[in-house]
Amino acid sequence: MRPLIPLLILASLAACNTPERSAAPAVPATTADEQVEAAITVPVEPEIPPPLPTDKPAVPGIPLDRLIGLEDDMVTALIGQPALREDRAPAVVWVYEASTCRFGLLLYPDLETSDRTVLSYETDQPDSCTADMVMP
Repeated sequence: MRPLIPLLILASLAACNTPERSAAPAVPATTADEQVEAAITVPVEPEIPPPLPTDKPAVPGIPLDRLIGLEDDMVTALIGQPALREDRAPAVVWVYEASTCRFGLLLYPDLETSDRTVLSYETDQPDSCTADMVMP
């Protein structure tokens, strides 16, 4: 019986040295109506993005005088292929239908390289005509 007493003493000491457990904080009791109200959530209106613009932004045109001096391949890279080609020896006229007017570029061959270069232009509206750029 002796061996049993030291075990009882150790067990009682161990119980005394354990820290006290604090009581759980009291949770206020809720009524059934409060529980129902808490379960009902107010729907949040989704944020509606602003409408997309329907019109494409205006692409700035190239003033016709900026085309003077350009070779034919640069002109087609900037404003595309002409709607019509006319031979007026020694020149070739490329006719374009722009969004604001109709114009023709007069290309003359370079005597040394045979590359055609824009030397002048003709238009039906000289004050407001610009060449439309080709969009990639």
